[in-house]
Amino acid sequence: MLSNTKKDLEKAFCWYQKAAENGDTNAMFILSLCYENGEGTEVDLEKAFCWYQKAAENGNANAMFNLALCYENGGGDRSGPGKAFHWYQKAAEMVMQKQCLIWPFV
Repeated sequence: MLSNTKKDLEKAFCWYQKAAENGDTNAMFILSLCYENGEGTEVDLEKAFCWYQKAAENGNANAMFNLALCYENGGGDRSGPGKAFHWYQKAAEMVMQKQCLIWPFV
């Protein structure tokens, strides 16, 4: 591991954004986390939600889980147990089918 490597979150954010815009669902998920946590960019929960949704709709189980959390904890048109349950169920199905891992951070 390169211990002298400096973290450049803004540069990383730009690369994740390019990859996400080109259809990489893992990049979409990580871009969502960047927007949610303000890493490499300003916090923007609307953009985080949009990228979670895009990644979830394209089969990313981690994004499905986080999107379910958005629906469970969100307000307005994002609230409601029905939408949350739908995405929790989809995430669980993906994990069972592909034996993929849902990241332990939310």
